[in-house]
Amino acid sequence: VQSKLDLRAIACNAAISACEKGGRWDKALQLLDVMARSKVDSNVISYDAAISACEKGGKWDKALQILSVMAHNGLEPNTIAFSAAISACRMGGAWEQAFKLVGEMVQNRVESNTITFNAAISACEHRGEWEQALYLFDVMERSKVKTDSMTFEAAICTFRKAGEWERALELFSMMSGLRCESSSITYSAAISACEIHGEWGKALQLLTVMAWHRMTPDRIAYNSTISACEKGGQWDKALQILDAMVREKVELDTITYNATISACGMGGRWEKAFQLWSMMTQNNVEYSTITVNAVMSAFERGGECGKILQLFNVMAQSRLEMDSLSFSTALNACEDRA
Repeated sequence: VQSKLDLRAIACNAAISACEKGGRWDKALQLLDVMARSKVDSNVISYDAAISACEKGGKWDKALQILSVMAHNGLEPNTIAFSAAISACRMGGAWEQAFKLVGEMVQNRVESNTITFNAAISACEHRGEWEQALYLFDVMERSKVKTDSMTFEAAICTFRKAGEWERALELFSMMSGLRCESSSITYSAAISACEIHGEWGKALQLLTVMAWHRMTPDRIAYNSTISACEKGGQWDKALQILDAMVREKVELDTITYNATISACGMGGRWEKAFQLWSMMTQNNVEYSTITVNAVMSAFERGGECGKILQLFNVMAQSRLEMDSLSFSTALNACEDRA
C-alpha cells in the first residue's frame, strides 16, 4: 500500500512539474488539492513546483498561500520555494512581501543565493524603494552572497528612480572596481542618474566608455545624456549627441527633440531650435505642449516676437493644450510688439 501511495505521489509531482514548465499554475494548484483530498502526501518537491508555476503565471498571492500551507503542514520551505515566491512578488510589484520573505529566510537560516536577493532588489526597484534595496545589498555582503551584474543593475536602477543619483553612481564605481561586467542597461541607468543632477560631463564620459566596450547605447542612454547637457547649458554637446543618434540609426522620439530644442533655446540658438522643430514635424514625430513651449521660449530669448505668435496660432489650430507658460510667452510677445 505504501509503495502505491509513493508511486501516486511521484506521478502527481511529475504532473505538477509539467504544469510548472507549461505555465499552468491553475492546474498545478488543482493537483495539489487532489493530492490532499486523496490523502497522497505532498512533499517539498510538490510545493516547490507549484510555487514555481505560480511564479511563471505572475500569481504572487497564490505563491504566498502555498508557502504558508507548506509551513502549516510541517514542511520547511527551502531555497527553491522562497526564491520562486520572491520572484513572483517581484513580477507582481509586491516589494513589501518580497522584502519580508528575505527576512524570513535569514531568520530561519535558509540558504539564500544571488538569484534570491536579485529578485528581492528588483522588486524594490519597481517601486523605487531604495532604502530597502540598499539594506538587501548590505545583507548580501554580510552574508557573503556573491553580487553579480544583475544585482548592481537592479540596485542602480532603484536609486536612479528614487532620485538618489549619487548612490547610483557610487554603486556603478564599485561595480567597475570589482571588475563586474556592466550591461547597456546598467550604463543607461547610471547615465539617467547623471541626468537628474545635470552631470553632463559624467554622462558624456559614460557614453564614451560604452563605445569603448563596443556597446551600442540605446535611446534611453542618448536621451538622458542630451537631457543632462540641456540642464548643464551645453547646447552644442546636445546637438552632437543627436547627430550621433542619426548616424547610429537610433530613432529620435519626442523626448530627444524636446531636450535638444530646450538646450538650444537656453543657449540662445533659436534658429537651431526652429530647425529641430521643422525636422520633427517633417518626420511625423508627435510633439507636445512641452515641445512648442520650448520653441517659443527659444524665440523669446532671440527676440523673435512674430514667430512666437505664429507658433501660438499653430497650437490653437491643432487644439494642443496650452498651459500658463504658453500664454505668458505669447502675452510677453504681444507686449513687445506693441
